[in-house]
Amino acid sequence: MAVENPCFDKLLEQWYPDIYRFCFLLSCHGDAARDIVFQVFLYAGADKSFPAQPDEACTKLFSYAARTCQDYYLRRMRRFPSQDALQASVCFPVSDTLINFLKLPPRQKAAWFLQAGPGLSSRQIGEILKLRPSQTDRLLSLSARGVSLSQEDMASITPDYETSSQIEDTLYMRFEERNVKLENRLRDIRLFMDQAILWIALGLLGILGAAAYYTAGL
Repeated sequence: MAVENPCFDKLLEQWYPDIYRFCFLLSCHGDAARDIVFQVFLYAGADKSFPAQPDEACTKLFSYAARTCQDYYLRRMRRFPSQDALQASVCFPVSDTLINFLKLPPRQKAAWFLQAGPGLSSRQIGEILKLRPSQTDRLLSLSARGVSLSQEDMASITPDYETSSQIEDTLYMRFEERNVKLENRLRDIRLFMDQAILWIALGLLGILGAAAYYTAGL
């Protein structure tokens, strides 16, 4: 299939570095961040109704990024990498400050970056992270008081691609070889099931607990 988003090239050129930073901070690994960013732009490229207005486009793109990072977290929960392992996965220096920041809760890191990096409003951040206004305000307040990165530290987080054309070629090749829209839909279904199974498991435990309590009372 062909890329259906007419603004795709512009989005890729303008937002790839910030989307990579966001995904790296949430995934805590360079290889994972590259894979997630690739998927984010597959979502964006297959979305023919992607908003053209800059603020709406930015919110939509980071919403894709947040959702894809959540998918990664649900499927590949793992121990926090050592500093050496983390350094081996990226092309920029991994400082102690960055390590400390990466250990923060995912939503706290996400809220801090979205405000300090691309400078999004609390409304946009709430929409991206699926939070109510009061929750967003509390999270931003917590983020402001916690560990943070300097602008220099944040700017140092860069992908290992030297030019956006390399990324663009790889993405366009994927669109030519596969039905990306179908793959995106299947991924969304799997993410929904991953989330639903947790609630199903809790429901079953509740039923079993109630049954055990009732049986013990007989």
